[in-house]
Amino acid sequence: MIKKYTCPYEGLGLVFMRQGRLDEAKSMFERSIEINPDIEYKKFNGLAKILIKEGNYEQAERLLRKSVANYPYDNEAAALLADLPQITQPIE
Repeated sequence: MIKKYTCPYEGLGLVFMRQGRLDEAKSMFERSIEINPDIEYKKFNGLAKILIKEGNYEQAERLLRKSVANYPYDNEAAALLADLPQITQPIE
C-alpha cells in the first residue's frame, strides 16, 4: 500500500512550481506519476504546464487527456487542452 503513496512528491512538485523551481517540480511530478500513474489529476496538470513552457506540446496533451480521464470534474485540464492549439500556433 505504501508503495503507491505519492502525496509527498506531488506536494513538493506543487511547492516547487509556485516557487518557479520548474526543474525540481518536474522531477517530483514525474516521480509521482511513476509511482502511481492512475490517481491525483493535479500532478498531470502541473507536469503538463511545465511541458508546455518547454515546448513539449504533444506530451503535455497526453497528460492533460489522462487528467481529464482520471478526474473529469476539474476544469483546469480541459481549459489547458482548449488553449493548447492557440499556444502551439506560430505568431505571425
